[in-house]
Amino acid sequence: MPARAQSAGDQGTPDAPPATDVQPEQPPAEESVHRNGFAFGADLLVAYTSNVFHEQARRLDNFESDGGQGERFEGMEGPADIYAQPALGVDWSRRLGHGRRFKLSAGVELTAYARNSLANYVELDAAASHDLTRHDRLSLELELIPHRFKENYFNDVGGNKVFDQAIYSQVTPTLGYRREWTGRWSTELEYELALRRFQDPFPHRDTTTHTVSLLLVRDLTGHVTVKAGPEIAFARVDEHMEFGAQVDRSHRDLGVLGQLDLDLPHGWAAALDLEYKHKSYGSDDPADDTHYQRRDDAFETEAEVEKRLTSTWYLDGVLGFTAVRSNRNDPDIDADEVGYTELLIGAGGAAKF
Repeated sequence: MPARAQSAGDQGTPDAPPATDVQPEQPPAEESVHRNGFAFGADLLVAYTSNVFHEQARRLDNFESDGGQGERFEGMEGPADIYAQPALGVDWSRRLGHGRRFKLSAGVELTAYARNSLANYVELDAAASHDLTRHDRLSLELELIPHRFKENYFNDVGGNKVFDQAIYSQVTPTLGYRREWTGRWSTELEYELALRRFQDPFPHRDTTTHTVSLLLVRDLTGHVTVKAGPEIAFARVDEHMEFGAQVDRSHRDLGVLGQLDLDLPHGWAAALDLEYKHKSYGSDDPADDTHYQRRDDAFETEAEVEKRLTSTWYLDGVLGFTAVRSNRNDPDIDADEVGYTELLIGAGGAAKF
């Protein structure tokens, strides 16, 4: 299945990616169950995003006027863009016995924008999974983004506001455990640690996020699977003085995840993902206008479809929409102008050997 592409900025869901989750290394289901040894894959997604940097509606028309040296949108083109996402992957697996398997995989993915080349980045992935028993699976995944532009942040220089490029690297290990309770019911428990580290002059924005989710999985017919459950995240950012205020960007996220997977006739497959997230900030300084008593609500939906043409070739499509609203207190703007929306449309293909 194609995966949602992360936009260059992610203020609404700063550690959720839009994560890239392309897994071209996975062979067709009938092969992955029985075949030992290596499998290879390649994937290409071309997509349109209406809001590449997740900018607020009130600033969408300011990219040209605020693009001078030291200004918010210097070097940035937007708000819409088209990007390509090629990916390569390989996995190795070995049967351990009836219903059990050990698997290793690795992949690399490039995101390249047509207009905003400064937002291009590479993601490296590695994963391992081990069936402890016929009904218990333990998995470990690791994602690495060595260098990525987020947006132009303001920097306090002698009491003046100057915008500089914010560049970060991120490593994200994820530990998962799946338990099959019956032929129809199972659970998926996952813990994710996201370590985002910014280059100078923004090390005070370094973020450490702990995320835990628990999904209840129900196989309805053998061709229809439903997943749903809660998610909680804690993001820690060191406090920092900015223009006389003690700024605290740490926050807690409470959310609900849902997914519908369809295995359809004639080589068709589809998935629908839904996510709602409520983000609350812990700032206790009223002078910190943008974080004090702030609450954000984000809703994201994404539909993916895949058509198997042969045992090797596949076609993919993706359609997504994200809406974020906030009660952020900013004396310069109206409350209903805070937040953003993003429309995502993409199509591509995959080869699995």
